[in-house]
Amino acid sequence: MADVLCNNPFSLRSCILYEFIEGNEPFETYQKLIKKLGDEFMTYPEFEFWYMRFAQGKYDLDYDRSLDPKTRLFTDLPVEIFDKVGDSLNLNDRFALRNVSKDMQEIVDSWAPRVTDMELWDNWNITESTIPSQEVECDEDSNENWMSLFKNPKLRLETLMLNCWTRNKLRFLERNCFNHKIHVKKFKMRTFCSIRSIFLNMLDRETLEEVSLPITRQCIEKLDEFLSSDHLKDIKMLNITTDLCPSELPLMNFFQNLPRLTIEFVGKGVEGRWDDFKDRFIKKLADFIKYFLNSTQLQFCHLTGRFSLDMESIMIELQSREIMVPGFPNVRRYPILGSNEFYEIEFNGGGYGGYGILHDFEIQIKRKQ
Repeated sequence: MADVLCNNPFSLRSCILYEFIEGNEPFETYQKLIKKLGDEFMTYPEFEFWYMRFAQGKYDLDYDRSLDPKTRLFTDLPVEIFDKVGDSLNLNDRFALRNVSKDMQEIVDSWAPRVTDMELWDNWNITESTIPSQEVECDEDSNENWMSLFKNPKLRLETLMLNCWTRNKLRFLERNCFNHKIHVKKFKMRTFCSIRSIFLNMLDRETLEEVSLPITRQCIEKLDEFLSSDHLKDIKMLNITTDLCPSELPLMNFFQNLPRLTIEFVGKGVEGRWDDFKDRFIKKLADFIKYFLNSTQLQFCHLTGRFSLDMESIMIELQSREIMVPGFPNVRRYPILGSNEFYEIEFNGGGYGGYGILHDFEIQIKRKQ
């Protein structure tokens, strides 16, 4: 029966007229007919035309729509008008508009996204560059929306952060290839799951300035490939959080060639070893610092740890060619051979670092002249 009705325009119009006479609302009627006749029985614009015609008291079922004057669609507006419309819409409004039709989707996706930060936790948290800035959350049902941002070559991100323990979410990002590299300045990985070269390869190497990553025993086997990526050769800053001892960090020659580096020693692994190997840890950390003092590229290095440390013992280990700084007992200078420059090291017992975390020790190395 449904097939017979769907193939007869007059029968379909009669069904709409009947529901109108019964007093049913347009959308309610449309949903009811979909349930009875199937999703493809009639497009909503076509249904709406006939329903509204009946509402105007025009009941002729054989009306020829081709006699109507051509109506202008929303998509017929000039491009500059559309751009002004886009400028006035926030991200949620844009997502809603792009789901109206394929034509609208193409228009919305051509606008430059006003997005500064994207963070993947359980869902995507997206920060808009509006005044004041706004945050938008995209759940799994919004994959097409957040993917449209990545596919847009006009996207300009300040920060992209992957902080997701669910591999499925990361795989969804992996599987989607783009015709361009993602423009981002700071790329942050908060879980070892996200340490994958494929994510680096999605980024625009020329705009990438800073990378943050955790180094744990679970991911150490992946690091050789990851740290050997060409994308990391020109970055200005590498931030590391690790539960390893200094001597256990891989590819030390890679770190030595970086201009700016921060390393935070955290976790039970460090704290557990600390109780048994206090003197050994201090020597390893001192050797780690000496290694950087031979760098030709290093401009700044910040070392912190969430455990107590005897600064005097560290300074004793480093006293081979140090210069004391009058009035600053916690500062040492180490001449750089063959130049008029030196490394200045400041030893502090503690303080607050990034994200308001209290560090029990803090060591800063700065290149000066």
